[in-house]
Parts: sequence; C-alpha cells; structure tokens
Amino acid sequence: MEINVLDPPDGNVVARGSYYGGPAYEFIVGKDQQVYFRVIGESECVWAGRDAGSFRRIAEAWKCYRTQVVGLSSEAAQLARVAQMRAELASLGALPVDLPPEPEPLWSLLVFEAEHGLG
Repeated sequence: MEINVLDPPDGNVVARGSYYGGPAYEFIVGKDQQVYFRVIGESECVWAGRDAGSFRRIAEAWKCYRTQVVGLSSEAAQLARVAQMRAELASLGALPVDLPPEPEPLWSLLVFEAEHGLG
C-alpha cells in the first residue's frame, strides 16, 4: 500500500494513495478527529489513526518498512523486519485492542498481509 501524506492537508484529507495499483483511496479526518481510510467513491471507512499527528507517524513507519523490506534478500530477514514493523506500529498506537473487530482496523490487516506474504 502506497501512502502519500499531504502537507498541507486538502481539507479533511490528510493522505492519498493506491493499494498495489488497485483503487485510489484517501485518509480523512473524521468529525471525531480520528483518521479513517476509505476507497474513493465508497462510503465505508476503516479506522487508521487516533488523530492526524499519530497517523502521520504511523504512515512514516509504514513507508520506512516498505522501503527497507524490498531490499532484504532472505525470507528470515524479511520476517524479522515485519516483526519489527509490528512492534513499531503497536508502539505508535496503530494496533489498538479497544476497537470493534469489524471492520478490521487498517494496520492490523496490513500487518497480517505482510506476515503471510500477501502484501
């Protein structure tokens, strides 16, 4: 997943991107000041951050992970980097346990995909 953080934001949109060449999406700040992911043109939103500041830190950690993991030659090294990314995202509040399980928070889904070689 590619994430392009907007600086400055475009209204309530703090980032845009695409999902591996798939549909375009955006990250929006909701009325509750939390950040949500949604595919452009759809109404369903998925939780992506407690606020715009924490979202930016989470997005930067994700970008760093994506940049580094592609250069790792062994599966063991890649899995170690995924574990490091999971810990980083958890420390940044991206993997909360207090949210309802449906819909699944964005970062939990992305970590699952990374751990299972799907993303």
